[in-house]
Amino acid sequence: PVDPDTPVDPDIPADGVISFTIEEIAAANGWVNATRYESFQLSNGIIVSATGTSISSYNLNTGKYYTNGQNWRTYQAENPVITITASDGMIIVSVRITYLSQNTGVLTQGELQITSDAVVEVNANAIAFGVANTGTATNGQVRITAIEVVYGNAGELPEETTPEETTPEETTPEE
Repeated sequence: PVDPDTPVDPDIPADGVISFTIEEIAAANGWVNATRYESFQLSNGIIVSATGTSISSYNLNTGKYYTNGQNWRTYQAENPVITITASDGMIIVSVRITYLSQNTGVLTQGELQITSDAVVEVNANAIAFGVANTGTATNGQVRITAIEVVYGNAGELPEETTPEETTPEETTPEE
């Protein structure tokens, strides 16, 4: 298999939107079933990573790829952090992560629960997500199946503007 520290960069159109399934990323990088991949390059300087903390006598499983379901798994009990980072000079405009929930697992950003396929506005160099659950389970899983990132050049994004106040002009009806 390809060394995960030397990612293969899939061919990406330079239109500011990249969208890949985990199956496509796995094929491009030579991923092996039930193997942990902590990070990969999505493309054009966009890095995706998943880190966690090993629990009890189990090995760390967050970031493992499975062919059954073609997904990249993260586990609530391991306190995972899923990070998407753009290289210097780039900004992530928004992110959409498609995932399957296991044991009521849900993607989170702080206290906010993020549903599968929801568009999350970022407008920064990076964003981090966690995993929680929608019930009382403590072993929720988020099984990521696809990732979409909208990005741009940090110097080319429009600044926020406030509309100018205008006064209506008085008109006289024509006779």
